Amino acid sequence: MRALLPFATVFAMICFFCQESVAQQAYGQTTDYRNSWPSLDLWTEYTVLVGVSDKRPYILNGDKEPAFVGLSRSQLGIPYDILTTSKASLASDLEQALANGLLNSGVLAERLSQEGDREGDDAGTPVRKLILTLFEWKSDTYRDTTFHYDFELQVFTPDNRVVSSQRFASKRTDSSGIDAARMVLSAALAAPDILHALDSEFVPGEPSGAVSADSAPKLDVDGIYEDLLKLKELLDKGIITQQEFDEQKRGVLGGQ
Repeated sequence: MRALLPFATVFAMICFFCQESVAQQAYGQTTDYRNSWPSLDLWTEYTVLVGVSDKRPYILNGDKEPAFVGLSRSQLGIPYDILTTSKASLASDLEQALANGLLNSGVLAERLSQEGDREGDDAGTPVRKLILTLFEWKSDTYRDTTFHYDFELQVFTPDNRVVSSQRFASKRTDSSGIDAARMVLSAALAAPDILHALDSEFVPGEPSGAVSADSAPKLDVDGIYEDLLKLKELLDKGIITQQEFDEQKRGVLGGQ
């Protein structure tokens, strides 16, 4: 019996340190949502001013800090907060990601938090405001990563008239929050009403213009997401080339 006691003590210590090691892996993780820039097939003569407003309830009531982006759970299921890699707010990181996505597609884009409101630049370039309002945005990682999102995407004229407004909410399981966010944002920006509102030929006040979030037709974000995810899997497995992936992705986004 006495011989068993040291063995039991050593075994307990090994289990404790293993649990501590797993907990340390879950603790202190960060996510860089600046890299979640959406893939767009868009061109417009507008300069697009991008802004993000964080209205997640736990941010507004102070339960979580603005840099909170999700949870990472230890082997025992103990949750640890995930923060932004930049240490800045999630709103700031997503604003940068949206602006970069537009810039990568050839659209002139600026961040509202850096540039402020304006009517146009010195050359008289027309302006649209693209505002993303967050009601939920977090990842929850245990064995898999589940990404929860609920946000409204709106397009405004410089005098703050709503040109288009749509709300998107669901949850996805993916390899990472960044991959899920990139696909969700790409699908949302591919919504016909959002694209139409950013079209430089669009004239505010036309019957086909402003659409409220309640009356807007539901975009099949889940369907677009699934199509993009399947294409990404084919690319990762080497079944299709990067060029084929880009071409088919444009078809998925452009066909909605």
